[in-house]
Amino acid sequence: MSASRWISHSSDSHLSIRQFGGDFFQLLRQVAKHCLLTMVFVFCAGSAFAQSATLTSPTPETVLSGPSITFVWTAGNGATAYQLWLGSGVGSAHYYSSGQITGLSTTVSGLPTGGQTIYARLWSLVSGIWQFTDYTYTASGTPAPAVLITPSSGSVLTSSNVAFNWSAGNGASLYNLWLGSGVGSYRYYSSGQTTGLTATATGLPMGGQTIYARLWSLVNGTWEFNDYTYTASGTPSLSVLTSPTPATQLTATTATFSWTSGNGVFAYNLWLGPGIGSYQYYASGQTNALSTTVSGLPSGGEKIYARLWSLVNQTWEYNDYTYTAYAPVGSAVMNTPIPGTQFSGPTVTFAWTPGANASGYNLWLGSGVGSSRYFISGQGTGLTATATGLPTDGQPIYARLWSYVNGNWIFNDYTYTAAGSAVLAAITSPAAGSTLPGSTVTFSWTTGTDATSYNLWLGSGPGSFRYYSSGQTTGVTATATGLPTGGQTIYARLWSLINGTWQYTDYIYTASSTP
Repeated sequence: MSASRWISHSSDSHLSIRQFGGDFFQLLRQVAKHCLLTMVFVFCAGSAFAQSATLTSPTPETVLSGPSITFVWTAGNGATAYQLWLGSGVGSAHYYSSGQITGLSTTVSGLPTGGQTIYARLWSLVSGIWQFTDYTYTASGTPAPAVLITPSSGSVLTSSNVAFNWSAGNGASLYNLWLGSGVGSYRYYSSGQTTGLTATATGLPMGGQTIYARLWSLVNGTWEFNDYTYTASGTPSLSVLTSPTPATQLTATTATFSWTSGNGVFAYNLWLGPGIGSYQYYASGQTNALSTTVSGLPSGGEKIYARLWSLVNQTWEYNDYTYTAYAPVGSAVMNTPIPGTQFSGPTVTFAWTPGANASGYNLWLGSGVGSSRYFISGQGTGLTATATGLPTDGQPIYARLWSYVNGNWIFNDYTYTAAGSAVLAAITSPAAGSTLPGSTVTFSWTTGTDATSYNLWLGSGPGSFRYYSSGQTTGVTATATGLPTGGQTIYARLWSLINGTWQYTDYIYTASSTP
């Protein structure tokens, strides 16, 4: 509205001011709106031009060239300060933190060289606000697990307390040392997870046995290991039967047998039988105990054979002993042939001492305890009897000598070996002494003579079954899998159960050198 117009209407001042005022306030609203739009544009334009810094060197997602690296970045737009973090995880500064700087580069030393992932976070201070961008790199070098340094692998340990030391590896962040009686075992010791490079194991065995060490390393999030072997200090010695005193007569049909622990012995097994190496009367099975009570032993004054097995360095070894069985008072006792001996032929004359107050006798011979399959003398008062037509294949023959004492028949049992000899099973394939064709091998053998069962063992030493045990079988073949393929010697033991007694033949092979 012009001034002249406003003046010319001064006579109606109330209407003119109100009209002017309405136009004026509308004008103010238009101006305010224009200013607001201008400010929004300026603010948005300013924001659009602000930009955080960007890492340019080394190129992100590449492999670093070494432990010392210079990192370079752009200035960004509107950024006034920066920070560089380097770590083992996103947003971590485990390896490095530059602190707030205004420069566009920084040199970092001492970075890992194990091929692990390194996470970088570049901060930019833009308009008073910290912003960041994340990057990844791969550390230089090749990841590698730690290596045991001392004691040297394969050495003999000097005591039961040993300090083990190892290298840091490459990219390894945690370690765990296991010591045991077999590969990958920690029966003797486990350090638990540790960041240290040493561990002291106490209470290790001192029997000259093999101790297996496995050193674990956590490399870039994955557990890897190296295996080692050592020999425990001391000299291995087999356990020894102490009670009842060997070569004495038992006082009852029940007896408790006890033995020493030996040195370096891992387990025990006691066999009792009528012949050397037999277990017809008793077998304890593998045990860590140092005694066992046996009942139901014979009561005829005959010889009882004991074999005490000791598991030393994964190989079963044994000591043999003899006892005389308990004999009831007043019964006749066999004199000839001497109990436990082998007959010279199919015809044998037996003689015995008279029992106190015994008025009659009867002799039985058979293929089992208390059997009369081969011979019965019949009741009589004589002190001898001749049996004919006895087997001549080396099998056990069981004798029961009855005595009629004070109106009761009582007896003593004895065992003998028939004349001749049985033929053990023999491996026919693969040929003894040959190189095995691979990690899976089928073994075949003959039936032998009078053999009723078989068991094939394969191991790292004579009598060892570390690699394979077929278990008791009536078959004449067995397929072993997972055999080593490093060209080492493999020992085979083929057992034959002949007339109740396990006998064996040993063989040697060379492992395949091709997996």
